[in-house]
Amino acid sequence: MTRSPRLMKSGRHRSRAGAHYAAFITHAAKRLACKTCPAFYSISKVGLGSGDSTMAIDLSVNGVRHSIDVAPDTPLLWVVREQLELTGTKFSCGIAQCGVCTLHVDGQAVRSCSFPVSAAAGRNVTTIEGLSPDGNHPIQQAWISLDVPQCGYCQSGQIMSAAALLTRNPNPSDAEIDAGMTNACRCSTYHRIR
Repeated sequence: MTRSPRLMKSGRHRSRAGAHYAAFITHAAKRLACKTCPAFYSISKVGLGSGDSTMAIDLSVNGVRHSIDVAPDTPLLWVVREQLELTGTKFSCGIAQCGVCTLHVDGQAVRSCSFPVSAAAGRNVTTIEGLSPDGNHPIQQAWISLDVPQCGYCQSGQIMSAAALLTRNPNPSDAEIDAGMTNACRCSTYHRIR
């Protein structure tokens, strides 16, 4: 899609969602500047939880059972990325707002940056790597054929949210898509995601 230089200069081509995302980024930046903020704490500790005590937590991730010795309040994101080395799930805001870290717990989309690993114990966790090991899931194929991503950073979270939505409702209305796909995309590829 080609935009006229006049529209690009005025900024009128930006979507309403893009304006919401800009406001969100400003809010997140203010929260991260505060060292007492939970988001700062989780980033500064690189997801190691409170560190007060650890315990063995049994997880089933992508159909494989794991026993992880970690603080129970450690965000699931950091266990998946650091201990299990499944790095397709990304980190961005740390406050469960942007959706970049979305994965499935028992088929439900969750924001793993604020989801304690203890809440996932005994449940089935699916990451982007487990959605389809060879990238042939219908949503992944649609993403490729429609050339959805630009920078690609948010795409694993977007795909996981879309998969959960379409599992619940195979034919969602526009309103249901808006309600079910609340992930932020800094490149504003919402029209292609839809």
